[in-house]
Amino acid sequence: RSRGFLYDADLPGLCNSHIAGTLKDTSLLQELASKASAAPVTDLKSFASEYIDVFSTGYNYAFGIAAAAMLVSLLIYILFMKMLPDRKKQAEAGKKTIQISRAEEKQRITALLLVFLVVIFFWMSFHQNGLTLSLFARDYTAKSVPALTNVIFDLRSLLSLIAAIFGLVFLAGRKSTVTQRTIGGLLLVAGAALTCYFYGTFGTDNPIEPEIFQQFNPIFIVFLTPLVVSIFARMREKGREPSSPKKIGWGMILAALGFVVILIGSVNLASPAELNGEPSPYRISPYWLITNYLVLTVAELFLSPIGLSFVSKVAPPRFQGLMQGGWLGATAVGNKLLFVGSLMWVRIQLWQLWLIFVVCCLLSAAFIFSILRRLEKATSG
Repeated sequence: RSRGFLYDADLPGLCNSHIAGTLKDTSLLQELASKASAAPVTDLKSFASEYIDVFSTGYNYAFGIAAAAMLVSLLIYILFMKMLPDRKKQAEAGKKTIQISRAEEKQRITALLLVFLVVIFFWMSFHQNGLTLSLFARDYTAKSVPALTNVIFDLRSLLSLIAAIFGLVFLAGRKSTVTQRTIGGLLLVAGAALTCYFYGTFGTDNPIEPEIFQQFNPIFIVFLTPLVVSIFARMREKGREPSSPKKIGWGMILAALGFVVILIGSVNLASPAELNGEPSPYRISPYWLITNYLVLTVAELFLSPIGLSFVSKVAPPRFQGLMQGGWLGATAVGNKLLFVGSLMWVRIQLWQLWLIFVVCCLLSAAFIFSILRRLEKATSG
């Protein structure tokens, strides 16, 4: 609640439409306004203006906090930069730069450019989480959840649950020391107790905000990175670890699977064009989006760190910096192509929109596998 108003994802659009004079039926606005306001709403126009102003101010503060956090990060870097390894000194003290032929340089650069072409479409699809997937969370995903589901949406209970999980990992770890197991046991008990306590404070119907779905990608990154790394390590021990290009190809297939999940959840939902600015009367479970984020995160782990490692390994020594810049440039181009999602959002059915990204990812995967030998040759060269 902010200044006497509860946030409702449907209200900003309705308020803006009412202020612009394009909202023909104000009954839904009146109903939601009465629920969102602590005081009776008699003047919808005044309510709409004040409601927009209140939450716009909140966004301004949020951006201010983000800017301050960046400055703190910069300060930490400046204070501790002397503790970071100096790559220039390491290179001077280490081996001489390896020289390779112009023909091999051309082969490696060509292989990298082909990979850059593929990752453009990955980032175009993946970063829909900040665009069309967020619009989907706002317009088509349930606005409230039961108490058990709210455990992963409420920050306090989520952090408690994470502490309990980490405690269990330390406690059950084969190589954990006595100290680690003691700490793990304490974390498990304290985290579980706090999770149960917060769960008891939740109601039967708990409102959630659409932007909260953005938390799942970083949370999954933290939890899944050690798991994926350990799986690859075990495969390496058995001599069955796939090559870096093959991992990238599988990452594209996983990304396609993530959009298949949300495509299935979108079947029979009205398109944004059909809603004409009105909120959807039918909303689906938040677990559709959570599962989408889970699969996309696994795809990211297959592609992003593996891709950077691939660039570092394959790039000719005298073009290392340029090729790393090429990877970042491909990421930037992928982000620039995000408009494809917003452009199609109001033009086609939802399932058709997600199908575009499914096809893009599958075609990219097929392209990677079609030149796999060439890429693997560049890696081993």
